[in-house]
Amino acid sequence: MKLLFKILILMLTFFLLAACSMQGSQKKPLPEDLEVTFENEVSQGAMQLAMSVAGVKEATSVAINREVGTAVKVTGFDRWRLKSIREETYKKIKDAYPDYEVHVTSDKKLFWQLQQIRNEIDEGKVKSPVEVKDRFDKINENMGG
Repeated sequence: MKLLFKILILMLTFFLLAACSMQGSQKKPLPEDLEVTFENEVSQGAMQLAMSVAGVKEATSVAINREVGTAVKVTGFDRWRLKSIREETYKKIKDAYPDYEVHVTSDKKLFWQLQQIRNEIDEGKVKSPVEVKDRFDKINENMGG
């Protein structure tokens, strides 16, 4: 009888824990409900501001949902000043768009990835805005700020 009671208590505990964990997972919003807004004017403005920084040879930028990701290409001896170029680029964009979260990188791989997103948006080849936003978020996360 004691064994049956222990098994019953164990099963009840298991079911309660399972029910609690399922309830927590239902609170997360579905990604399909996420509204994605591509802000082309801000993207273009951030790109122009980045290009105005001495040492930047090429720039690309994407703005989605009040967040700006900008990547710059720096060549030659200007590569010795990468940190100051990134900082100046960040400051110019942040001053122009104070309500936006700004990310700047000089990483070549991240530049290429951001440029791919920029091209998809420009060419109207975006199949899933949510998927593009996920890629954009991952790039910004890899920028480290």
